[in-house]
Amino acid sequence: NVAVKGTAVMVVDDENVAFANVYPGKTVENVKENPNIAISVINSKNYKGYQLKGQAEVVTGGPLLAEARKQNPDVNSVTKVRIQEIYVLDYGPKAGQKA
Repeated sequence: NVAVKGTAVMVVDDENVAFANVYPGKTVENVKENPNIAISVINSKNYKGYQLKGQAEVVTGGPLLAEARKQNPDVNSVTKVRIQEIYVLDYGPKAGQKA
């Protein structure tokens, strides 16, 4: 399944990123069924970006959720992803290469 999240991807540490589940329905269900995930992050000003692949978990409490709620108090969960692979999404000869 593919969904535009429209939330910022938060860097948790050197191996993990997270995003707030503002409209969590299908995303949360999918992560619980199969934690393999791919996230595309793009800078829309220069069209440079990355595809991040890894293992996800839904976080429903703790400091990570509290941080997400600073941006939107209605957030009830966060998807945290342990990154295992990164691919370049830029235009040009490096497109699709492993970073």
